[in-house]
Amino acid sequence: MNDTISPLIEKSGAFEEVLKCIRGGQLPCSVFGVTQNAKPYFAEAVRRSVHKQVLCITATEQSARDLASATGGILFPDDDFSLRSVEAKGREAELVRVGILKNTAHIKGVVFLSARAFLSRMMPPECFAASCFLLKAGDNYDMDGLMETLTKNGYEHAGTVYSKGEFARRGEILDIFPSDSKRPVRVTFFDDEIESIRFFDSETQKSQGSPLGEYLLPPAREVVLGEDAKEKLYEYLKKQDNSELAERLSVAVEEYGTLDNADTFLPVMFSPAYITDYFPDALLLFDDFEYVYTEAGRVKAEFDDACARLVKEGEAFLVQCESIGTLTPVLKKQEGRILDMAGGKNARLKTVCEADMQLRAAPGYNGRIDMLAEAIKDRVKHGYAVGLYAGGKAKSLSEALKEFDMIAPVLAKPQEKGVFVSEEYIPYGFEIPSARTIVLGLN
Repeated sequence: MNDTISPLIEKSGAFEEVLKCIRGGQLPCSVFGVTQNAKPYFAEAVRRSVHKQVLCITATEQSARDLASATGGILFPDDDFSLRSVEAKGREAELVRVGILKNTAHIKGVVFLSARAFLSRMMPPECFAASCFLLKAGDNYDMDGLMETLTKNGYEHAGTVYSKGEFARRGEILDIFPSDSKRPVRVTFFDDEIESIRFFDSETQKSQGSPLGEYLLPPAREVVLGEDAKEKLYEYLKKQDNSELAERLSVAVEEYGTLDNADTFLPVMFSPAYITDYFPDALLLFDDFEYVYTEAGRVKAEFDDACARLVKEGEAFLVQCESIGTLTPVLKKQEGRILDMAGGKNARLKTVCEADMQLRAAPGYNGRIDMLAEAIKDRVKHGYAVGLYAGGKAKSLSEALKEFDMIAPVLAKPQEKGVFVSEEYIPYGFEIPSARTIVLGLN
């Protein structure tokens, strides 16, 4: 998405105060005066200005989704883990997460995630990296061994590849749909040597683009159990009083190489790791720390209650209750990376710097073009630049404003004076007083 709103925030004098806090190492920092509509653009402005990755943590997944969609940011969805072992489990969220985890170093854009996703235990980054598999043209591979590795890494054997996480073999051709790709790859062998690697269209089955020299294939599940992890899990299960459940899980690992709820046994197999370990230098931008803190506590308490109930019923083990962490301990080593888009002062986050963006919500006009025109004239009269972000209605809005003696050209980039219309779309706008700019949506 072509975001032209974030640069407007960057030009404001108030934003310079935020940058002073960050560049001066004065973190945690509370940033006041960021309206809800402006938050995704403020987050992107921070990322662009300090040249660091930004994790924006919200109270709920829906809040993260809404903010991500505004600027074309990246949503890191909640995990879909279950304390009970289940036969049918959705894979869509897991495949999205895997794709992000493989490409953390190359992500351009703010990553938005909920308190739950932020606190969920994960495989350590080095263990995840070890589960990625390099396919290289000209190298030799045993086809059967490669298919076995794909299965171990969570890929499903299919007749024809249509969806992420599938693979199919036809003679000396191996089709794989990587979890981090929008297109499947076709690996052609000559005996044991990879002759070519190419993307292809799953509908037409036709190859696309030039041959690839190599492809680093991520797993199709977030938790891959190596032999060491399996041994640790077996040892843990052997020591449990609930021998019936332990035996059932041990048999499943022996037969399938994993558990569909393996992520709830991470505390047994791996050292503690969270999303911050995959983004070790990222700034952590909270969408109101107090609100996130409250929701994180609720999520943890609800999860612990459900886990304790299942343990009592003999359907889970106590260690599985550690699958979701607590906010304060997780943040203990992260204080020098935290910013809070604060709704007000709070005692939980001991900030060392404060800044006020002074952004204000813009009024809505409910489609009343006459009211909109009057408001625009008033703002221009007072020296404001006015941007109308109308999406697909940009040209028709530009024409309609001519009836009110107003020239509002459709522009690809904002102008510093007067009125312009953009083909970007926002539903509700906001005002940037320190930049003498107002951004308006159609509502």
